[in-house]
Amino acid sequence: WLKSESSAATAPCARARTSAAAMARSRPRGVAPSAVCLALAVLSSCLVDARSEDIEMYIGAGCFWHVQKVVNMAEEMVLGRSGTDITGFTGYAGGRDSKGDICYTNYGGKGQTEVVVFRVPRERVSEFAKALWSGLFENGERQDGVNRGGEYRAALGLPGGASGDAELLEIWDRAQGGGPPVGAALEPGAGDEEDTYGKRKVYVYDSTAFPFHQAELYHQFHDYKGNYLQPLVDAGRLRDLDCPSETLAMLQSPMMTALICLVAAILCCCGCMFVWTRMSSRAERAGARDAQKVGVLSA
Repeated sequence: WLKSESSAATAPCARARTSAAAMARSRPRGVAPSAVCLALAVLSSCLVDARSEDIEMYIGAGCFWHVQKVVNMAEEMVLGRSGTDITGFTGYAGGRDSKGDICYTNYGGKGQTEVVVFRVPRERVSEFAKALWSGLFENGERQDGVNRGGEYRAALGLPGGASGDAELLEIWDRAQGGGPPVGAALEPGAGDEEDTYGKRKVYVYDSTAFPFHQAELYHQFHDYKGNYLQPLVDAGRLRDLDCPSETLAMLQSPMMTALICLVAAILCCCGCMFVWTRMSSRAERAGARDAQKVGVLSA
């Protein structure tokens, strides 16, 4: 829906440019027909709109629950958005394997990392980026140091990536105060990278080559403004996915698997100790009875 809205918005501008050029060529010398003035006015408006076009980007900095909270708060405070105007949604990106459904149960195996997508007017990117850098990073390092692994690496998705819009990349770099030692190094992302924690760097992905994949509904607005969810679903901005339910996904998660294995190991050890204690007790009682028998015979 994001790309279709952008295309629809630019179509009238393209038609205005064509009409204005044609009218200007064909009008009599010294005459400025109202139609030409109108077309030029529309074209001027389009040029202003181009400077304020919404740019689709995404950012990752650990668990996307907290990242979405920071993005949504920035949308509210910096851009004055609320309700169905919110564009910050959780999802997955940065992996080379984008085939089939991208779900919580398989995104790590596909090289994806947790991100949050959003749209920002071009002239507001700088102040929006400053809000995200301060809310998600500290001295170039992501604040979430609990979640580790390639699934939580720091990521920034821009149109064209690190080699695309040089001005846009510079805006993001300036917003964090520059690279090390003040901020993070913005490096081109090739997909499937390992974790960035402790390295003070952010992989910059081409958002077309490494597109955003929406996460399951139960991952949306987990830490903030849960009441945003249903109106966005009703408006068709978010959709239910053909992925395992939250319960099944949690049972299949590496953390839950490790926890189940730990509990099973503890129960196994307790069982072995119980059996060993029972067997030892029986052996002691049997030894005592044999000793009594020997004492009776001796007497």
